[in-house]
Amino acid sequence: TIDGALLMRVNALDDVKVVDLAAYIAGAYASGLLADLGAQVDKIESFEGDAFRGIVAGFQSWNRGKSGIVLNLRTQEGREVLYRMVERADVVVENYRHGVAQRLGADYETLRAINPRIIYCTVTAYGTRGPNAGVPGFDPLFQSLSGAMEYQGGANRPPSFLRIAISDYSAAIMAAWGVCMALYHRARTGQGQRVETALMNSVVAVQAGEFLFRNKEPWNSTRVGTFGIDATHRLYKASDAWLY
Repeated sequence: TIDGALLMRVNALDDVKVVDLAAYIAGAYASGLLADLGAQVDKIESFEGDAFRGIVAGFQSWNRGKSGIVLNLRTQEGREVLYRMVERADVVVENYRHGVAQRLGADYETLRAINPRIIYCTVTAYGTRGPNAGVPGFDPLFQSLSGAMEYQGGANRPPSFLRIAISDYSAAIMAAWGVCMALYHRARTGQGQRVETALMNSVVAVQAGEFLFRNKEPWNSTRVGTFGIDATHRLYKASDAWLY
């Protein structure tokens, strides 16, 4: 209370309804972040289930705060249920391989015809344009392609595999941010829209400074791999633990 007034907790997305068609990490965590902000997120899975359900702790973390429903979108009955949900929704999140949403009748053009105010968020591996648009991909591949593994390992050292899935998590954060910006835009204009990000784009974006540093001579001469960069910016092995 403030000066005797009773205050109610209000989350930014309390009135927002999200239809979640995403699986794995990047798409699922993006809609999970929206749930953290108060959105009502209904996760739709096939009868086979999210392929990452076997990673139990991770699945529960990426999908916290959601409700669940099982639909077969390959059938007309399943699609009709989806369309009724979309009629009442604000946001759809999907991370199908490019082209799959169209085959399932869950693409932006189809859903926008049902609800013109819908905000449709797509998370893909390489984006929806270019020669790799339909190619699937997972985080370690993008760690490698983007140079993150090489840079983390250091000059003249083997690449270093990052256990934290940086391309997945950065793509999820950018996707959730894009949805919030689209909601803000819709509040001002009344217009829905499609927002999109890709794992490859995101893992490059979060290395903005590193792409400049790695082309300079000091990186080649003083980099000390996974221990750090220089004497004041690194880990040291002490007698009982590691020290930063």
